[in-house]
Amino acid sequence: MIAITMLQLWFYVLIFDYQLAEHAVKLVHSEISYNQPELSPCAQWNASGITLVSEVTHGWSPETIFIDRDNTIYAIAFNKDYIYQWNEDSVNISRRNFHNLIGPLDLFITSPDNFYFMTGYSNARITKWNPNTFDTVPIVHFCERCFDIFIAINNVLYCSMEDRHQIATKALYENSSTIDIVAGIGIEGSISNMLHYPQGIFVNSNFDLYVADRSNHRIQLFRSGEFNGTTVVGRSDTIDLTHPSSVTLDANNNIYVVDTDNRRIVVSGQYGFRCLVGCSQVYGEASDQLANPKSMAFDNYGNIYVIDSHNERIQKFLLSNNTCNFTPNETVIRTTKNITAVPRDTMLTSLSLRATNGPTYIDHCDESSSDFDHISMPEDSKLRIQIYVQIFTVDYVNPRDLSENALFKLRGSCDLNQFQMPIYLQTNITYVLAIVTADLQMLEPLSVHVFGPNNVRLTRADTSLNITSVYSSELDTKSPMFTRTACGQLDSHFEAVKFTVTETGVYTIIGDSSVGMYVYLYEDSFNPFNLKTQLIAENHIYDVCDFQSHIVTRLVMDTKYVFVVATQFQDDEGTFSVFVFGPNNVSFNRIDNIPLVVQSKYLSELTGNSLIYSPTGCGFLNHYFEALELHVIETGDYTITSQSVGYPEGSLYENNFDVFNPKLNLIELHNEKYECYNEPQFVTRLLANNKYILVVTTLHKGLEIRFSVLVTGPKKVTFKRILVQSTYTSVLTEDTPTYPRVCGKGNYHYETIEVNVEESGTYNFGANSSLMLYGQLHKDSFNSLNPTENELTHSNRSCDGYRLFHFTAHLEINTTYILLVTTFEPNQQGEFMIVACGTKNVNLTRLVNSQSSCVIGDRCHSYTKGIGMTIDDILRNEIQQTTIFSDQSFVVKMSAIVTMVMFVGGMINGLLSLLTFRNVELRKTGCGIYLLASSVTSLFTISVFTFKFWFVLYNHINVSVNAPVFRDVCIFLEPFLKILVYLDTWLNSCVAIERAVNVYKGVQFDKKKSRRAARWIVKILPIFIVATIIHEPMHRHLFEYTNEIYGSDENRNQTNETIRYETEKYVLCVVTYPSFVQNYNTTILFLHLIVPFLANLCSTLYIIFGNARRRSTIQTKQTFQELVLKQINEHKQLIVSPLILLVLSLPRLIISLISGCIDASNNPSLYLCAYFISFTPSMLIFIVFVLPSDLYMKTFKDSLRKYRPRSHR
Repeated sequence: MIAITMLQLWFYVLIFDYQLAEHAVKLVHSEISYNQPELSPCAQWNASGITLVSEVTHGWSPETIFIDRDNTIYAIAFNKDYIYQWNEDSVNISRRNFHNLIGPLDLFITSPDNFYFMTGYSNARITKWNPNTFDTVPIVHFCERCFDIFIAINNVLYCSMEDRHQIATKALYENSSTIDIVAGIGIEGSISNMLHYPQGIFVNSNFDLYVADRSNHRIQLFRSGEFNGTTVVGRSDTIDLTHPSSVTLDANNNIYVVDTDNRRIVVSGQYGFRCLVGCSQVYGEASDQLANPKSMAFDNYGNIYVIDSHNERIQKFLLSNNTCNFTPNETVIRTTKNITAVPRDTMLTSLSLRATNGPTYIDHCDESSSDFDHISMPEDSKLRIQIYVQIFTVDYVNPRDLSENALFKLRGSCDLNQFQMPIYLQTNITYVLAIVTADLQMLEPLSVHVFGPNNVRLTRADTSLNITSVYSSELDTKSPMFTRTACGQLDSHFEAVKFTVTETGVYTIIGDSSVGMYVYLYEDSFNPFNLKTQLIAENHIYDVCDFQSHIVTRLVMDTKYVFVVATQFQDDEGTFSVFVFGPNNVSFNRIDNIPLVVQSKYLSELTGNSLIYSPTGCGFLNHYFEALELHVIETGDYTITSQSVGYPEGSLYENNFDVFNPKLNLIELHNEKYECYNEPQFVTRLLANNKYILVVTTLHKGLEIRFSVLVTGPKKVTFKRILVQSTYTSVLTEDTPTYPRVCGKGNYHYETIEVNVEESGTYNFGANSSLMLYGQLHKDSFNSLNPTENELTHSNRSCDGYRLFHFTAHLEINTTYILLVTTFEPNQQGEFMIVACGTKNVNLTRLVNSQSSCVIGDRCHSYTKGIGMTIDDILRNEIQQTTIFSDQSFVVKMSAIVTMVMFVGGMINGLLSLLTFRNVELRKTGCGIYLLASSVTSLFTISVFTFKFWFVLYNHINVSVNAPVFRDVCIFLEPFLKILVYLDTWLNSCVAIERAVNVYKGVQFDKKKSRRAARWIVKILPIFIVATIIHEPMHRHLFEYTNEIYGSDENRNQTNETIRYETEKYVLCVVTYPSFVQNYNTTILFLHLIVPFLANLCSTLYIIFGNARRRSTIQTKQTFQELVLKQINEHKQLIVSPLILLVLSLPRLIISLISGCIDASNNPSLYLCAYFISFTPSMLIFIVFVLPSDLYMKTFKDSLRKYRPRSHR
């Protein structure tokens, strides 16, 4: 029985585990935020892509793309502090800004509210967007830049640290600062546990890691928990990759690779490896071409999106077919063709293959295998492993360049007498199989066997060359010239010839000349100012053999073509002939109306007196440069280059050039497509009357060179040297003045510089220093305790994760500006140099800053002077975070003791006062009503005061206080405490005023009027006080910032290095007022503190001296002094209370109105004493008003006697 019960229990457990696993699989699938479409192994995409975004059409260059499950596309552009977002079906692209986001380089989105960004070039700071605060906050900091980030379904973030040759992870669900290394040992290499510049990464649902190991030309698979990887793409028996940069998987685990330097997208699936996009591998701008693609992504329809980096665009390739029209397990049919291979040094043997019914997949070398393709030969064959085999994606072969259009190539074989080529072939596409021997003597018969799901037609391709057309002419010094090498010089004579073909086919164009000659082939037209426009093909210098050149390409009937013949050198002259081999004749027509190419020249030099800057905008200003404004009078294509002795660099800008942000307005950099012996050059289109700025600098810092700028184009270009730099050097020392720049914490050394300009205009400011500097520009004056006052602009750039001293401002002549120079970190000292750049000189003069006023606060805290310094300001620097109370400083402990003493004393005082003034007889006059109300407010005041102290203490020790609670306390508690203090002060002054009136009226004092007036005043006073400070909650908010302290484990190994850091989080309640509100607050301060203070003072003086003066006129026998003493003795109970309240209110007035900078951290005990004393009036009502008065004491005793019997019943 027990055994049966156990079996049943075990059965139920198995069922539960199965359901749990099934639910987990569904949950995992639902958690994936990116697209993994269900794609068949035969899926096909359109060869031509659709350009969604490009630098040309949209004005920004895409760097990264992410597509979520709703087909919303997110893209990051170069040097932008925001991202672009649009829906797949929409043409409206919007910017999406994230607060505090600076220069994102990569992003990953796990849900609509969870955006993760990677920023920083030299190191990676991962930040997350907080949808509640709309801020981006740092969550992890890697020691090196992440080329790619990926977040797996278990909420673990992966970072490919390209320069460290490692993959690091950080668990986002943990508060730990641990960073783990899961692949690579930190040293470049090609063995299984090493990487060499890893780039793109992908993690599947099993947590297996796929890495695009760029410089090892492979895709590595690291199984979960393993440090040794397996090469899944890029082995000699798979497919050749060249610098892959991205890897992605679909739902069926097919591997998609961005094969960057082969300019294509390939896939590895059930039927082997095949090319999807960019299969011609030609570097170009056409819709079916790519130029160094960087990454790819799917939408949920299976369309492919590619970041085409060198073309600066996003290409979309539509999924055209997602089915297979054959069954992979069908009977395999063999196709055999007996051919004779020919030597590689002569013509080649090639076969045309065409699959008749579905894909063909070729896999193993073993002839008994069902799926393979091989060539078999006699045992004594000389071919053996020296066969060279290629298969092409087009139905023709260039016999002079077998690398052109190659889909797959194979050198050698897996056996001595055969080769195998695993390949995926599609129906309705003609392929060419080329078989070449390595030796002229290797002439043997061989057989080709193709194994696949159906027959493959094998026909021998015709590679014979037949002369069909000839064009002859002559080039001499009178022939037109252009810049053939794109080096600016008119260095080559040329002739352009238009021709058409009468039959579509493959044509070979061969040029023959007595001198060196180049041939270019264009479609439709020829532009002598930009040799790359409409270019189909050209011969290279290493193709030239015995002064001959050749081009092999497919030409289409009724299409206009132009071939251009050019000399190799400027002084070359001679005749030439062009032979066209193809299926039919070609007709030629010389083009005579080609516009002349005009050259403009500028000479200069870079010396120690030249302007300085940093080419990256992130480092020291240590490169000399010169900025030239180019005036273009005719729109057209221009070639801009330089000639020098040295290593020059060049950049071209539109409208303006910012010396300290050289990426701004940049339109051209040194372009490898127009290489010119390491000289900077651009071939670009310039518009007439636009402002262009050419910047010439050097490759290495501190170089002095002579250079010339050459511009060739349709018209002359004029040059104008621009920009003037002014410098100012100084040093921040321990004697330099300091101020609390960041929210009252720390001492920041600063220096102020007066700035005047000779001409109104836009000026750029930057700095050269080993310090991390911060700057602000003010108009007229600078106040160190209110740094935002008169501020025009401040440092706002970030580079490599570091803030830079840099800003741009429009300055007016005859206006004084103040430049503040300080540091990002406190207590830093060192030398610095300020550089101002503009159209004219900038006068920079040191200014000794003197303060005419001082407020309590800083740039983050503009505190009002209502109750003086709050307990937050006094204890902020005294309380230690994450430290228990017993380990806090003496000041903190003593403050807690005093607070509890005041609380106990205040509660006793309030209860006794309340017991006294509840008496009806005492409330027949206004004084009794005022003192009853004051008793109630004193109880509230001391309670709120105590709660505020312990809340501040707890919040500073434990920073994990609930944010909404802290926000509510910040917004409402301090204003409520102010209302209570102000109300208590006004009630006490009302008591003093009524007593003075009572003394003045004597027996004529009307108690009924006094009682009626008191009731109205008690009702109106709270409304009046609330109305005067009702604006305060609107200006109160939380300020949050984090300091990070980094460290690492001492025990490091080569396979798993761990990096750790700790964070210190601060959350402060701060107040920020506009200047007009601050002036209003000062007025209200005087109203609520000075007026009651004066009322108490005047009432006390009148009771003593006014009454004595009045009686001196009647009692002439006594002196005035005797009468004053008599009045003091007679009305001592009326005098004592105002005097005590007057003395106790003095500390509050002194703290609130004292001039100069108040720094509580210098003497916290003094300010704590003043702060506590300012609240003592609220706990002394019984002592001040009841004890000195015989009437009040008698009433208190009677009330106490009445209360005791009632309590004993």
